[in-house]
Amino acid sequence: MPRKSNTIQVKSVEQLKQLAGKTAEFFINFGFVRSTKQIRWNPKDKKFRIHHEIDGSHETLSEEELAKTNIVEAINKGAFFAIEPR
Repeated sequence: MPRKSNTIQVKSVEQLKQLAGKTAEFFINFGFVRSTKQIRWNPKDKKFRIHHEIDGSHETLSEEELAKTNIVEAINKGAFFAIEPR
């Protein structure tokens, strides 16, 4: 039987940090299309490690660098979600 999942709207970067410590899969909802990402927050070096599923690319960003991405734009628009396995 496939595992079900919970979808949680991410409402702030602080919430993203909490979720990215234990939940890795996130997506931006563009209406009929979504962009899936694996994100981890490392509190020791205060960096986000992001894997973009669409093209397999990786990047490591500080909170200041993350603020300039479409991730924070999507959070502000209510279009960024976490997927937590049940």
